[in-house]
Amino acid sequence: MLRLLLAQSLNDKTNSKLWYVAWTRLQHMRPVVCYAESDDGVIWHKPMLGLQEVCGTTQNNVVIKAEEYNAGSIIDDISVISDPEDCDWPLKALFWDGDPHRKGTGEPRRFGIWAA
Repeated sequence: MLRLLLAQSLNDKTNSKLWYVAWTRLQHMRPVVCYAESDDGVIWHKPMLGLQEVCGTTQNNVVIKAEEYNAGSIIDDISVISDPEDCDWPLKALFWDGDPHRKGTGEPRRFGIWAA
């Protein structure tokens, strides 16, 4: 069973783009950021991006896995903003990175900043 935490969409002249944080309890998977597109905002398509391996396959729409950023971390919350003036990185993704293993250790909490 897939669970949805939070979603953020951007609309342009041709379609809507959606980034969402999801997770499943299968294989103790941590939350991941996924991507979907829609022409009408009602029916969403999940393109097979092949960017991240999840459950032994890259045939998925996962764009960010927390453990590749920081071992033991958990992605919680995602915001995607459009920056049309930046030709190299026109989209920016910001997410909160929580590491439950650091709680009570005195180490500072880390926040993730990703360019997508």
